[in-house]
Amino acid sequence: MTEEIKPEAKQVTEQNEESILFITEKDTFDVIIKYYKDKDSVMVEGIDDDFVVSKGDKSFTMTLKYPSQADVSRIAQEGIKLKITSEEMDLRDIMGLEFSRILCLMRKWSLKEKLNIETIMKLHPKIVKAVLLQVRIKLGMDGII
Repeated sequence: MTEEIKPEAKQVTEQNEESILFITEKDTFDVIIKYYKDKDSVMVEGIDDDFVVSKGDKSFTMTLKYPSQADVSRIAQEGIKLKITSEEMDLRDIMGLEFSRILCLMRKWSLKEKLNIETIMKLHPKIVKAVLLQVRIKLGMDGII
């Protein structure tokens, strides 16, 4: 005996399958940045080779959205503003676009300070570098090229 599929059940299945084609605000991922202060220096996991895991008792989480086509277009506009073409891109250009990607995709974080561009610009460069690295590991070049 074969089971008959009701039309409404088939429609729900098709909608679920099609939903993977669209990226929404619900499609997010977290990066966790671990750090500690060592004398006058900030030590950051993944950045400092001599980072000691047992000392890395401080951390914060940043939530970012996966890039949609609209986000890719916004990030590409930053490249146009910087007059970057794929033939001319060097490491600084890629890092600039990666930073633009962070600004475009960030949604929240666990720090008490308000999440905005001004606050991001005040972060220690090692912290920003760690965020860029973790996002690069998660997304590769999606949203940049």
